[in-house]
Amino acid sequence: MEWLKKYWLNLLNISASLCSIASILLLLFADKDKALLALVFVVIFLSAVLVVIIVGIFRFTKKENVEDFKIVTISASYETFDKSKAEYNVYKVIQSKVACLTTVKQQFKWTGTNQPELSSDFQDIKKINVLNDEEAYDNVILGIRNPILYNGTTTIHLKAKLDDYDGKSKPLLSQRIEFPVDLARLRVVLRDKSDSFDKVAYLEKRKIKCSPLTSDYKIVESISFDKASKSYSYNLINPEVGYIYRIRWEK
Repeated sequence: MEWLKKYWLNLLNISASLCSIASILLLLFADKDKALLALVFVVIFLSAVLVVIIVGIFRFTKKENVEDFKIVTISASYETFDKSKAEYNVYKVIQSKVACLTTVKQQFKWTGTNQPELSSDFQDIKKINVLNDEEAYDNVILGIRNPILYNGTTTIHLKAKLDDYDGKSKPLLSQRIEFPVDLARLRVVLRDKSDSFDKVAYLEKRKIKCSPLTSDYKIVESISFDKASKSYSYNLINPEVGYIYRIRWEK
């Protein structure tokens, strides 16, 4: 609510300034009609100046920044509860690069038959765009409850409840790196696996500009299965831009 507090404080300051100007005009002009007319002209002038400043800010932020926000860190996880039920979560710390950020588009790709049930702990789901195209990513528009001003930061979140009832989903957790980020953390938790399971998974990558489901991935390295937590995890520190990184495991 900090942005709202700043907004009202600024509004009170402007109101106080106008009241001061009005008092001065009333003292300078004996004729109240002339004083009122002068005050109207002052208000119109100040309003015009304010509009010019606001338009200038919006144009500057749009000119300097291709994207509406900068992603600082990413944390994506996939967790199974049994052979069919699973949950996907992604958290992103972002910094606004526009005068006022109110919505964020988050892409996702589920390879199962049923569409995922989407929600967010921090934002409101405004719109879900399912393209029904294997060559494209679906996306969801997240509404920010407390708009973020220029250079302000926040955490966005998307949760997907998944039902792989027919076993057709692919054992993949991927993340696109389209712009520089400090950290991208990938974690896969397989609670349905037996205590004896110990297969390795693979961290792979490929260029973004190809089909999202093609198999031309290159193996970066193998990832051991942590039996204690039944998970695979990998931290990408300053990952190379323009690639999709994914963890692939044995289903």
